[in-house]
Amino acid sequence: MRHTFAHFSVAFLTGALTAPIIKSYISELISREIHTVHSMDNQALTQPKEATLQSTVATPAPHDSSCVQAHIDKDAFLESTVLLYGKGDQHIGIRAGCRLQHLVTLAALPEGSVEPESKNPVRIGHERYAIYIGERSILDRGTRVMSPALIEQDVYIGPDTIITHACVRTGVIIEQGAIVSDVEIPPYRYIHAGQVIRSQYEADQLPFCQDQHPPVQVQTLL
Repeated sequence: MRHTFAHFSVAFLTGALTAPIIKSYISELISREIHTVHSMDNQALTQPKEATLQSTVATPAPHDSSCVQAHIDKDAFLESTVLLYGKGDQHIGIRAGCRLQHLVTLAALPEGSVEPESKNPVRIGHERYAIYIGERSILDRGTRVMSPALIEQDVYIGPDTIITHACVRTGVIIEQGAIVSDVEIPPYRYIHAGQVIRSQYEADQLPFCQDQHPPVQVQTLL
């Protein structure tokens, strides 16, 4: 009985001594929790909205003091790492539905003449451009296009491809690492990965896309 009373006394005294400490600690935790939640709510309210696929932001060349005039439709999508080179009197047109992926470079290079037609030799209607990319065309990562260049609609250009002084007509598919220079690629032609096209004869002999990718034959059981 004495041992039980002694244990009770020690427990009572210990609780009486530690209660203020525990109460203070709990109050501090509650205060920290309320402050933390309040701070997170404020931060959430001030967070910017996520970027949409309709972004038209492009990174200018870091060492070029003047900027090319880029005419970019609202529905075109450019990665933030896309580079546009050129002088202030040169024009680049990028139409609706285009997608320019990581590290695509469009370089508008003057032909050495001061005439406006030389700096913007691609004529589209009443407008002139150094580089023009038609609707729904896709330029995959690392593609480099140097003026003068015309890429019509529904064209796919694979990664690390080089297009210079060339015209690529509607529906052309160009695989990875190809080089197209000083030629006009007829519509709906297919260029293999790593293929180099530098003469018009080679361009005219390219296979059609449907020859490389025949349509799937669907059989039905009646």
